[in-house]
Amino acid sequence: MVCDSIYHQISSERLRKDLEAICDFGGRVCGSEAEKQAVEFLRQELSSIPGGNLFSMKMDYDCWRGDSSIELADRTVIPTNALLFSPLTPKDGLLAEVRDIGYGTEEDFRTAGSELSGRIVLVRHSYMFSPTHVHRMLKYAWARECGAIGFIVANPWDDSGQVAGGLGVGVFEGEPIPGVGVDAKAAIALSKAADNNEPIRLYVKGQNFNQTAETLFLDLPGSSDNFVAVSAHVDGHALAESAIDNASGLAVALEMARLFAPLEERKLGIRLCFFNLEEWGLLASKEYIAALSEEEKRKILININLDAVAGDTDITAMISEYPGLRKLVRAAADIAGITVRTYDPRTPNSDHYHFASAGIPAMRLIAGFDKPKSNLRHVLTERDKRDLVSDDELIKGCKLTAALFCMTQEVGTETLRQRV
Repeated sequence: MVCDSIYHQISSERLRKDLEAICDFGGRVCGSEAEKQAVEFLRQELSSIPGGNLFSMKMDYDCWRGDSSIELADRTVIPTNALLFSPLTPKDGLLAEVRDIGYGTEEDFRTAGSELSGRIVLVRHSYMFSPTHVHRMLKYAWARECGAIGFIVANPWDDSGQVAGGLGVGVFEGEPIPGVGVDAKAAIALSKAADNNEPIRLYVKGQNFNQTAETLFLDLPGSSDNFVAVSAHVDGHALAESAIDNASGLAVALEMARLFAPLEERKLGIRLCFFNLEEWGLLASKEYIAALSEEEKRKILININLDAVAGDTDITAMISEYPGLRKLVRAAADIAGITVRTYDPRTPNSDHYHFASAGIPAMRLIAGFDKPKSNLRHVLTERDKRDLVSDDELIKGCKLTAALFCMTQEVGTETLRQRV
């Protein structure tokens, strides 16, 4: 079988070299020099792959960059990370009392109610890759509904540093409020200020500016017009190296391109999609899918989205309410000799979402799902660095991706496209 020959050629040295090179650029937040350097690195690597057709899609967008801090009543300054798209505070800051409501569930906000009006609310960052996860943007929306005038999300883990993320301004109705991320040590100080009814002063400054992001594609044609879209996003956050999220996916996607390019017996083609603007609300993948005709969509048999495929030994396929993909995953897992779990709901947390929403069977491969003690807890923090990614985890991601491609050629289209 094709997969057997692929497995023997997977190179841990190449995977590690690619991961290191991508991490060397930095966190790759959109609009940064690190992001642009990563795109150029990928372009250079992809252009050297024989038999491939390299092309790109450019997209103009509204970029944002900001700085922030908090000053306590005793003039102690707490470093913070301005959340993407945060509204700005007045130049002399936003002075208000802070209220600590803990995790920040809907019940927590309901209990606090009007007590949050005119105050800055403090909540905790939570493990994102779990069925019980309450997204930061939901907490932000509830804070606004309760009349809060500022929003702070704190990292509950003392070994991860500050928290990054966006606020999705424009997603919810009403006036947005400033928001920042802090580390666990800062949360203790802020909680103490809340207990003592001491006001804090929140500073957020920043600017919007026009930018252009580029998404790269590499087509490796097969003997038919149909193909498998393998995707991984380029951009990340500025706090660390964005190693798990998503240098790991990029490294696996590059290795797949190199290994599949020379295969002559390939019936299906492969389109490698290196999406940008994923952390900016999945903008590039949304634009890409929207531009496809119905005929072009039908040619995409499946999307395999590689996003945070390392950081733990367990791997899960999020199958986006396409039950037919469960059969495909089981068959691929057997071939690869890997235990793979599946998770059914369609989640808007990565680029596979827009494929699935357009009627294209799509899955996200992710490590550490529902394992809050795994290294995935460090995603969106200062700790997301290359040492959290092991070679064995990258190899496992390669084997599963290769097996999924091979088995897609065997499973009928009608089975793949079954929907809940």
